[in-house]
Amino acid sequence: HGFQPRGRVVCILDARHQTTVTGVLTPLTNAPSLEPGNPLPPSEQYMTLRPTDKRTPFVLVPRMEVPAHVLQDPVGEAATRMIWLGDLSDTWPATSRFP
Repeated sequence: HGFQPRGRVVCILDARHQTTVTGVLTPLTNAPSLEPGNPLPPSEQYMTLRPTDKRTPFVLVPRMEVPAHVLQDPVGEAATRMIWLGDLSDTWPATSRFP
């Protein structure tokens, strides 16, 4: 029956955002040709970093930033059993679903 505390934000001095993400690299699509031992198709320009923290969105990783051994076998044991560390860029398009 009492009053709820009320207030308003007047200024945010410093916005702290997480800039590093840990997770697993996976192909963006589930193409039928993606079986262990097959390379990532040239048409696939991105892979996703699926964070271990479910509160963090998936991160698109450009093909040119993915290590060569992962591109050669993106669904093989060597690639899928590794935990990767990624840095988020400061900006990304507002219309993008992924950072």
